[in-house]
Amino acid sequence: MSETVDFGLTDDANARLASLLDELAAQIRAGELTRTEMLVRLSDGLYVIAEGDRDAVDQTTRIEILRALEPVLTEAGMTTLEPWEF
Repeated sequence: MSETVDFGLTDDANARLASLLDELAAQIRAGELTRTEMLVRLSDGLYVIAEGDRDAVDQTTRIEILRALEPVLTEAGMTTLEPWEF
């Protein structure tokens, strides 16, 4: 899903964020996460990534995260996210 997305971060942070989003997408598709659980995991993971690249929590990055996750959330019948939620 997100491995071709460039979030404008360092190579390591970009790869870690892509991996996090892939993992969340798979769990959402499998019905393993509620929207709230997904938000907690996304937020926790994003702040760990931000320890190495502060831009990970930038508004621009959050908007790109929303674009990457929106199709998965829509498919699962979940409401889309807002940047301030995570």
